[in-house]
Amino acid sequence: MSNDMIESTRHLLATPTGLVVEGDAPEQEWEDFGAALARADKALQWLIGDWYNQVPWGDKKAACERVGLNYGSAKKYGEIAGKYEMRIRIHNCAFAHHQVAASLPAPQRTEVLEDAAANNWTVREVRAAVKEKQNPSKPRDEMDIREKLHELADGEWRTREDIADALEMDHSDIGSKLSTWKRRGDYDLLFQNRINPETKEREWCMVLPEGRTVDVAILLKSIRPALKKIRQEAKKGQARINPAYILDYLNELEAAIQELID
Repeated sequence: MSNDMIESTRHLLATPTGLVVEGDAPEQEWEDFGAALARADKALQWLIGDWYNQVPWGDKKAACERVGLNYGSAKKYGEIAGKYEMRIRIHNCAFAHHQVAASLPAPQRTEVLEDAAANNWTVREVRAAVKEKQNPSKPRDEMDIREKLHELADGEWRTREDIADALEMDHSDIGSKLSTWKRRGDYDLLFQNRINPETKEREWCMVLPEGRTVDVAILLKSIRPALKKIRQEAKKGQARINPAYILDYLNELEAAIQELID
């Protein structure tokens, strides 16, 4: 006996109204049946959406009623399926992940979903990444974020939540931000992540690239107060050398450091 979607096994019978258990099914049979359910659950919305988009009858609503499908659901699935050719659907992401990312332009959709698959994002985290793409946040103090990240670049493994707390950021946004920083190599850091085998949580580690001993942005931030003071003294004529030379030197120094940052 079968419900035409899930094949029944010796002890586990799939029916249109539920599962019938006959006798004592061994653990492997339960596991195999559960895996089949997972595959069916993952594929069902795609199948309905593709069916809706390609059904040969002209009246799709009538077609749904004819076969017993809910028209509203089939139409919704069809809209999402229509945004993704089969070759660009991410196998390790659920239909819900694709649905959330569907509002983005095609290249950004793929980028977000690939990050989601690589980092085991929840739907909530995908939604946060989509929001970031649609409305890129402009940190009030980008230098402050850079400086705090470099303070954390000590080779220690930390959870996303710990990093979010250190940066005073929302927990729901930090996963997508870390993935973006890692991909782009932002803040002159190497970002690494792993699943901690003991806690089963995703952790992150940040280190300075080999050979890098100082962050020029932090250097610039550090010397600016001194530069300002010297300028002020030079303008007062209190320097022992020609103030114009000092100003020229300071301007060249700041421009050179800024060029390194840019």
